[in-house]
Amino acid sequence: MANKTIDQLRAAHALKHIKNLQCDRSKVVSYASSLPTMLLTNGLGQTVAFCMGKSEQEYKELIRMLDDWLRSPGRPYAGSKSLLDAITEHDMKRYMLAQTEALAYLTWVKKLAKALEEV
Repeated sequence: MANKTIDQLRAAHALKHIKNLQCDRSKVVSYASSLPTMLLTNGLGQTVAFCMGKSEQEYKELIRMLDDWLRSPGRPYAGSKSLLDAITEHDMKRYMLAQTEALAYLTWVKKLAKALEEV
């Protein structure tokens, strides 16, 4: 099997998690569509804290997916205890890398959640 691009890895990770969602996919599509703007406006830390503070399962699932991706091997927060810990413990360079990676990942989440919404 040939090596996969980072974009293929993002898509595969997002697809696996979206297929296993046990919540309302239409809400996931809606919430995932707003997260990139929220990330750019408020930053990764504030966006994660906002979502974690919401009671809706869809927000929790999106953050769980993002947490799993950003803390996986080769990602900006690999090996960290949790996403919030990583955000507060690492330097600004790592934070910006994680934010950029989060934006790229959420693009796939949004597209794939929309594509599978009706399935």
